[in-house]
Amino acid sequence: MLNKKTILALLISAAATSAMAAGSETTILQTGSYQDATVNQSGASHNAEVTQQGAQGNTALVDQTGTKNTTAIFQSGEGNEATTNQRGINSSSVVNQIGNLNVVDVVLQASRNNESSIEQRGDLNEARVVQGGGGNHFSDLFQSGNSNRAMLAQGGNFQSAFVEQTGTDNYVRSGQYGTRGTLDVIQSGDMNSATVSQTGRDQGAFVQQDGVNNDVTLTQTGDLAEAEIVQFGQDNSAEFVQAGRDNYAQSYQDGNDNLLDVTQSGAQNDAVISQAGMDNSAVLLQSSMGDYAFITQSGNGNMADVTQR
Repeated sequence: MLNKKTILALLISAAATSAMAAGSETTILQTGSYQDATVNQSGASHNAEVTQQGAQGNTALVDQTGTKNTTAIFQSGEGNEATTNQRGINSSSVVNQIGNLNVVDVVLQASRNNESSIEQRGDLNEARVVQGGGGNHFSDLFQSGNSNRAMLAQGGNFQSAFVEQTGTDNYVRSGQYGTRGTLDVIQSGDMNSATVSQTGRDQGAFVQQDGVNNDVTLTQTGDLAEAEIVQFGQDNSAEFVQAGRDNYAQSYQDGNDNLLDVTQSGAQNDAVISQAGMDNSAVLLQSSMGDYAFITQSGNGNMADVTQR
């Protein structure tokens, strides 16, 4: 069985070989029963490949307009659904579904030079990727387990996102609408949730959740913002708002029912926060320039409240 990288390499090679001709190419390979594949191509030099094998009832829909777009969809199992819509120029999409009843609601590439890769292993996973704006975006989404959901939106220019979900009922929602934003989210366990918004320039975010029912909300509106958020345990919560310029925040939570609230609205502020135990809480507000906060709590029921203006 070809993996997604091999399929994509073959498609890019095929597209380059046929570039001198304005024609588009489609390949559909089906084994099993009641498989459904539809490919619509308008424009020039598109390439689409759909492979459906295994049990029955897989559905794939490919729409390509514009120029030189490539799509590869591989489905193995029963009742998987995948939809790709490429409207721009020179974008590539790979969807790999192994299991049952997985859904790629849509991979929408509406600008140029975008790259999207989605792999789903398990049952009832759901994914959506939208790449618009000026283009040159990259996204890589991997789901292993059951009933995980991820929705990635990229506008602006030169956005990059990597999301990995392993377990059950994990949720990621991200929106990148500025320039040169980078996002990494790793979830392992069950019922973890991460919501990330990036709307400035040169922002970076890293989120890792390992456990059950942990929650992260991160909003970055200022330029040069960077955040690292790590949670181990159960029912931990972290909320970050970075609205100033060149702010950095790092947090680590290990235990249960810990709470963290960080707001940075100034410039060139740094924050490092660590909580280990149960029922600890930390609240930090930085609204000036060049401040530094370091908070460490170990034990149960501790509370820290810091304001720097």
